[in-house]
Amino acid sequence: MNSVSLSRAIDTPPEVVRDAMDDLGAFVRSSGFDEVAVDGETVRVADEVGVASVELTLDLVDDPDADLACEQREGIFESMRTEYVVAPTDWGAR
Repeated sequence: MNSVSLSRAIDTPPEVVRDAMDDLGAFVRSSGFDEVAVDGETVRVADEVGVASVELTLDLVDDPDADLACEQREGIFESMRTEYVVAPTDWGAR
């Protein structure tokens, strides 16, 4: 399975980042999706990518090693899992 990792550092305490992640709709929308709908533990996203339209249905999953994790239930990928981990740094969070 292919894997992609992305890391960003921000000048904000980890607990503030985690609190912002609690507003799941706004957090997922900040990723750049055109449409985001949250219904309990289910997140539906849609995005226009060039001439193609991408729609995914994601389920939140428990993961003790992640602050937030979800897996694709329906969509274009054979399988897809996304994990968000917030780690403290000397000047904020990664």
